[in-house]
Amino acid sequence: MNSLTLLRRFVVAVLCVAAIAGTLHAQEARPKIQVVYPREGQSLPPIDSQFVVGQALGAKSLKINGIDTRLYDSGAFLGWIPVRPGAFAIEVVAQNRAGESRFTRTIEIAKPPVETPLESLKVETDSRKPAEDVWLWPGDLLEVTCRTSPRAEVFFSLPGVAEQLPMVELSAQDRPVFRGNAFRDSTVADSSRLHGVYYGSYRVGAGERADSVRVIFTARNRVGLVARDSIGALFASDSVRFSSDSSFADLFSTDSSAGRVTILDDRFPNVAQIKDSVIVARVGPAQGYFWPFLPRGTRLEITGRKGPWYRMRAAPHQEIWVHDTSLTRLPAGFPALTGSVNFTRIDGFSDRSELRLFLTAQLPYRIDESLDPLELTISIYGATSDIDWIRYDFDDPLVQYADWRQPEPGVLQYTVRLNCDQLWGYDSYYEGSTLVVAIRKPPEEDDGLRGLSIVIDPGHSADDGSIGPTGLKEKTANLWIARKLRDLLVDRGAEVTLTREGSEDVSLYDRPRIARQAKAELFISVHNNALPDGVNPWRKHGASTYYYHPSSKALAECVQGSLLRKLEMPDFGLFRGNFAVMRPTQYPSILVECAFMIIPEHEAALKTAAFQEKVAEAIAEGVKTFVEKSLPDRKYQEAKKARERLGPGGSGRNRR
Repeated sequence: MNSLTLLRRFVVAVLCVAAIAGTLHAQEARPKIQVVYPREGQSLPPIDSQFVVGQALGAKSLKINGIDTRLYDSGAFLGWIPVRPGAFAIEVVAQNRAGESRFTRTIEIAKPPVETPLESLKVETDSRKPAEDVWLWPGDLLEVTCRTSPRAEVFFSLPGVAEQLPMVELSAQDRPVFRGNAFRDSTVADSSRLHGVYYGSYRVGAGERADSVRVIFTARNRVGLVARDSIGALFASDSVRFSSDSSFADLFSTDSSAGRVTILDDRFPNVAQIKDSVIVARVGPAQGYFWPFLPRGTRLEITGRKGPWYRMRAAPHQEIWVHDTSLTRLPAGFPALTGSVNFTRIDGFSDRSELRLFLTAQLPYRIDESLDPLELTISIYGATSDIDWIRYDFDDPLVQYADWRQPEPGVLQYTVRLNCDQLWGYDSYYEGSTLVVAIRKPPEEDDGLRGLSIVIDPGHSADDGSIGPTGLKEKTANLWIARKLRDLLVDRGAEVTLTREGSEDVSLYDRPRIARQAKAELFISVHNNALPDGVNPWRKHGASTYYYHPSSKALAECVQGSLLRKLEMPDFGLFRGNFAVMRPTQYPSILVECAFMIIPEHEAALKTAAFQEKVAEAIAEGVKTFVEKSLPDRKYQEAKKARERLGPGGSGRNRR
C-alpha cells in the first residue's frame, strides 16, 4: 500500500469523524434553565446583594448578570450577585456546544429611604407616626416621629390638647434593618446614614381628652426668609405654604399622621373578656411573646391601644398586649377579674408531682423555669395571697420545698424547688378554679434509650419548605432523615412516633398534640435550612440546633455537638428560637437544621442514603449523650433514698 493510498484513507477517516461529531453536535440540545429562587415578581427588602438558586441542565458554563457562576454535575447553581433598588432583572445565560440559552427573572428590590432635600420641607408620607390609631391614658407618653428636610424647625400639635410642641432632629440614623441581620456579621444592612428624622413626645396630663384626632406636623425653614423667585417649581405642592404675600416668605409645610389619637377617661375603666381558649399575649404590639396563660373568660382592664392590639392590665405594674380578635369588649360597669389563693398542696404520683393552688377564680398566670437551682416560679396575676398552709406529700421526693411571696399588689408568686438535675417537662391547667401544675418525674429507665418515648417531627408537609437548586423539597429530605432516625432509635430500644409517615398534611399545632398523645419524653423536629434574602450563603451556612425552654438547652447542646463532629460542617449556631413546635412545656424539645437546601453540595448530599444515615446517626448520638448524662438522675435518686430511709409514708400514692 503506497503512501498516497494511506493519505486518502486518513482523509476519509477524518471526514467521517467530523461528520459524526457534526451530527452529535446538531442533536445536542441547548441548556434548559430553571430558577428556583427568587420567584418571579417577588418583592425583597432593601438589600445590595442576593443569592440566585436554580439548575441549568446540559450547560457547560453559566453567567448570572455577567458573573461567572459555578455549575455542578447535576446542573445546579448558586449565584451571589449585586442588586439595586426598584424593578431588577436577573439574567441567566447558559452555554454548551449546541449554543446559548437565556432566562430572565424580574424581582422588586425595596427602595431604602432617602434624605429629603434641604430645600423641600416635605413631611414624608411613610414617616409620619403614629401610623395606626392609638388609645392613651393620662400619664401615658405620646411619641411621634416624622422625616423631612435636615436642619429644619419641626413642631407637632394634638388639636384640643397641645399646640406647636418642638421636635428634635435625631443624630444620623441607620437605615432600617431587616430581619435577616441575625445571620449577618454586622448589625446594619447599609452603612449609609439618614438625616432629617425628627422625634417629639408629650406626657398626657390628668383630665385631658381627645377623641380620634390626628397629629399635625409643621416643618419650617430654619434659615428664615426665602426669596419666592428662587424656589422654583419644586414647591408647587399643596403641602407647602408661604406665611405672607410679599416677595420674601417664611417657607413651611404641614401634614398629619395617618393614625388617630384618643385619650381615654381613666375614671371609667374599660374592660374586655378573653374569648379564645388559646391566645398569644405580647410584651408590645406584635412584639415578643410574654406567654401568660389566659383562661377563656378572663376579664382584664384595657389601658391603651395601638392598631389592632390592646394593652391590658394583668396587674398594677404588669401590662400585656392582646390582639383584638382574641377579646370582647364589655359594657361599662364590668369589673376586671381578681381573686385570692387560699390553700396549696402537693400530691405525689409515680410519674409526676401535682401542685394544686386553690383560687377563688381562674386568673392569668405564667410559669418561669430557672436551672441553677432548678425551680419553677408560678406568677398569678390579679391574685392576693390568703395562704396559711402548704401541704407536702411526705412520700414524694421530687419537691424539695415550696414557698410563696407577694412581690407587688395583684401578683402572687409561688415557687417550687425540685430535687432533680434535669427538668423533664410539666403541664398546667385549671380544674374549676384550682390551678394544677403537674411536674414530670425523671424517667426511671437506666438502660440508655430503652423504653424512652421519643417523637420525631419531619418538618413541613402541606407546604414544601425550602427548595434546593434541582427542585428537592425540604419536606421530602426531612422525612428521609426522620425515618432513618426513627430506625436508629428503635434499634436502641426507644419507643418512637413520627408526626407524619408520608406526605399527609399535619398542621403546625397538631404536631404537639400528637406528641402529647404519645406521652413524649423527648421531641425532635427535623428540618433543613435556608437563609433570609440578602445574606451570603457561601459565608453563612452549616448545622444548627434550636431550643425554646431552658430545660431543653442541654439536649440542644448535645445534638449540636454531635452534628458538628460527625458531619464536619461549619457551626451555624446554637439558638434559642421561638418556634411553635417547641413552645409546649410537657417535654424537652429541639429543632434541628441539618444542612442548607439552597447549597448545591448540601442538596446533592441530602439525596444520598449515606448522608441521610450520617445525619440520623449524629442526632441519635446526641440524644444518647443527653440521656446518659441525665439518667439516672443522681439528685432525684438521692432524694428518693433519703425519703425511704426516713420511713414509709401513709398516702401510698407514689406506689401507684
